[in-house]
Amino acid sequence: MRIVRFRSPNSRVWLAGAMLILALGCNLFSNKAEPQALAGPDAITVIVTATVPATETGTPTPSETPGITDTPSSTPAPTATRVPPTWTPLPSTNMPLLTNTPLPTYTPLPTNTPLPTYTPLPTYTPLVTDTPKPTNTEDPGANDPPPPSSFNPAGNRLVDGVFEGPARPVIFGQVWTFEAWQPYYCDEPYVAGGCPAEFKPSEVPDRVHSGNTSQQWFCFDRTCRAGVYQTFPTSPGEECEVGAYVQTWSAGYYIGTDGDLYTSYTETEDDRDNSVWRIVIDPEGGTYAFDDDLLRSRDFTYEDGHYDEFAFISFAFTATSNHATVFFENRRLWPFQHNDSYIDDAYVVCN
Repeated sequence: MRIVRFRSPNSRVWLAGAMLILALGCNLFSNKAEPQALAGPDAITVIVTATVPATETGTPTPSETPGITDTPSSTPAPTATRVPPTWTPLPSTNMPLLTNTPLPTYTPLPTNTPLPTYTPLPTYTPLVTDTPKPTNTEDPGANDPPPPSSFNPAGNRLVDGVFEGPARPVIFGQVWTFEAWQPYYCDEPYVAGGCPAEFKPSEVPDRVHSGNTSQQWFCFDRTCRAGVYQTFPTSPGEECEVGAYVQTWSAGYYIGTDGDLYTSYTETEDDRDNSVWRIVIDPEGGTYAFDDDLLRSRDFTYEDGHYDEFAFISFAFTATSNHATVFFENRRLWPFQHNDSYIDDAYVVCN
């Protein structure tokens, strides 16, 4: 048994250390140790009793010292190539900004103007050449045919100025005039225009001044400028007078303003301005009525009384050659359905 005595000013610390060593020794040798009393106030005596196992005789066998096993060299791992990751951008979730497209300029719609109400034209009613007006009970003889013409002033230089002779077509089947007279109008073959007229003798009593017939022409639903002409003999220096009786029917329908059949529209100024008569003279005997250098009378208008009844018109001139030509002309301003003109009892006297 070994008695270990510790002296130290810090005996308590050493005691704790000795006890720790004792505990470790007990664990190492698995033997019992009996502590002895410590002597003295400043010493700590530790008695440790241990039984040492007997050692076998003979050559001691060295304890096997484990050798160091060579570890075979490991094959070096191939050097890794560091591949940087490929960056794939995420799809953008931001919506693109809209382009600021300016709004179109506001254009107001045109005002809705209603179309005029369509008024159909009345059915065409032909001129009544064989049916006289209803009998006037107050004048039993009102519808009797007029007596044969006695209008033939002395020295009348016109042939068939009373329009009682035979008639014939001139160029077209719609153009019939008395044989001594020629028609003209503002269309072929006279001028390049678009207002032809139709001609025929009239036997309607109200459209005849004297005798049995008169000369009629009309422009149905058209404006026109038309008439008849004749060339007659003259002597230079003679004073001549030309005259005739003329009548107008001017209406958009066969009932006139007064409500009677086959009378004219006369309610408005335009109605009354529609028909104008003229006398035109070519003192050289020419046959072209549209020459601007010809002699012309004044206009004979509504105020001269030729709407729906005969009115007398005349014109005087001085002869300058051996022949002269007279044109009795009517002009229509509006394309009425009934633009009808009548002439009767024409004359030329010279002295």
